[in-house]
Amino acid sequence: MKGLGRLFLLGCLVPFIAPSVAQAQVYAPELYGVTQVIVDDAWFENAKASGTCGMTQSGIDSALKYAFAGTEVPAVSAEAAKMAMANAARIRLVPQIWTHIDETLGCVSWVILSAQSRATMVIPPITVPRDVTLLYWQEHAKVFSNLSGHEAKVAGVLKILAERFAQKYNNDQRRRGIR
Repeated sequence: MKGLGRLFLLGCLVPFIAPSVAQAQVYAPELYGVTQVIVDDAWFENAKASGTCGMTQSGIDSALKYAFAGTEVPAVSAEAAKMAMANAARIRLVPQIWTHIDETLGCVSWVILSAQSRATMVIPPITVPRDVTLLYWQEHAKVFSNLSGHEAKVAGVLKILAERFAQKYNNDQRRRGIR
């Protein structure tokens, strides 16, 4: 009788459980469907220290420009980016570098690479639209070196971070959705 009672209870609950399972939402991975990745110019927090450590805007930007060669990431420079189109997802890849010179006259840089976009949306309970930055992905690394060769080390770290982003991008394109 116990077995029949459990079976009866299960039979009574199935109509209530089934609709909630059938209505499960599907969430896309963070970078799924992104059709354009705009690579911004590197942003230097402390331009004076960055210059003293031998880093140049063109040197860092060219390292990023070639980091996506041979990958499936649809990366373009900010100058080469097309106009935004309806129903086309695009994000910005933002490299940021914070550099200072330590007591031993060595260069220390925090290198951050983030994938983000900006949107205007209403966030309850306030009904006034706000400009928000949506962060899809971010990684960082710390670089130590002497004054000479710092730019090459920072460029190398940016290349590694770009490879990690490319791997995330490719994985997200393969995954259709998560329940």
